[in-house]
Amino acid sequence: MRFVSYEFLLLLAVALVLYYTACRKCQWQLLLAASAVFYARSGALHLLFITATVASTFLASMAMAKRERKRERRLPFALCLVFNIGILAFFKYSPLAFPLGLSFYTLQTMGYLIDCYRARPGVKPALSNPFKLALFTSFFPQLTQGPISRFGELKDTLYARHELKADDFTEGLLRVALGLFKKLVIAERLMPLLGIQGGFAGWCVSSLLYAVTIYCDFTGGLDIAIGVARMFGIRLSENFDRPFYAKSVSEYWRRWHMTMGSWFRDYIFYPMSLWKPVLRLSKVKALGKRAPVWVATTVTWLATGLWHGATWNFVLWGLLNGLVILVSQELTPFYKKFGKKYPKLSESKVFSAFRVVRTFLLVAAIRSLDLLTLASGKKGLLSLPVSALIVLVAAVLLLVIGEHRMRKLQNPAARMGASLSLFLLTLVFGAYGAGYDVASFIYTRF
Repeated sequence: MRFVSYEFLLLLAVALVLYYTACRKCQWQLLLAASAVFYARSGALHLLFITATVASTFLASMAMAKRERKRERRLPFALCLVFNIGILAFFKYSPLAFPLGLSFYTLQTMGYLIDCYRARPGVKPALSNPFKLALFTSFFPQLTQGPISRFGELKDTLYARHELKADDFTEGLLRVALGLFKKLVIAERLMPLLGIQGGFAGWCVSSLLYAVTIYCDFTGGLDIAIGVARMFGIRLSENFDRPFYAKSVSEYWRRWHMTMGSWFRDYIFYPMSLWKPVLRLSKVKALGKRAPVWVATTVTWLATGLWHGATWNFVLWGLLNGLVILVSQELTPFYKKFGKKYPKLSESKVFSAFRVVRTFLLVAAIRSLDLLTLASGKKGLLSLPVSALIVLVAAVLLLVIGEHRMRKLQNPAARMGASLSLFLLTLVFGAYGAGYDVASFIYTRF
């Protein structure tokens, strides 16, 4: 079931009405039922896999709860981890249809499993009710694109009883309107133009267009997810913090897909960098004291690339990001000396702007590897009618100038007005109509 569909709109409307009227005493159960309906629409076989993830994780967490010593928890923990990562790897490398949301709900649930494994001896697992774990795993707004939530952050709001509030509803509605605007007015108009023909100049243009396209597509889907959850009174973690204002690649990845970045940092980078065999590398003179950081960063970004896709371009994309970050870290002493020697220049707005543009171009160049998986032979930007170009430019400018301000609106009436304006703009200028099929959000294929 797609976010941009009448089917989803009907499910959302029915769920909201029941949530705040007939089901006020069983709200989280209603959300579980709505999530089951949402996911079942992708196919009964897909529903089987998410059920297997919930069941295996619940059984493993129960088994670990009965064991006082951490080493006694290793067997159920390892079996569950291998089972679920194995399912993910199998579908990544096989030609079979990829289950909806598999990458996202696997990371989210395995994060919960790792937290249970790390719990102090004698501490019971966070959930003794398998149906609550099922809701945490399958909550339908975040199922297909994230954010990748931590149980500790979501438990207090996911299962609580909520009253209908103007602040929650209007804030959620505004985020949904903003997400639809990004998807239908910008991303869907740019997607048909992406390709790698036209030599080096064509590649450069396509790289820049793709950076804007994937931002609007991904953040558009997340805006809808966060907005829908907010309409139910549930707060999901923010996943973006104006990444195109970043001054370095490492800062960019702290601002882009933040919940994914924190997951790989906490569950792969830190454990790997503190693993005794890796720590011993720092004693090898030829490698130096920073060897554990190099190894942990490389493994983390390799895993990130593999999570995005099993093809070589995603692996290369991950390794290139890791390499750029490591080289930047090694150049930190040089940057500090430069800042001390030329304080006015290093703190100037011009130099800051240069770093922002440099980071954007570098990230866009690395991300252009994704274009190799897209169909070539696109018509190109200049083939668009002048009216379509004007709409695109105006929409991007509106997004750059107004997105941050709209999200900070405090007055419910102002939010409602902004929402209606965005809905109207999307209705008039959105890319849809007879014979037009809105593409799925890009990150649903991950």
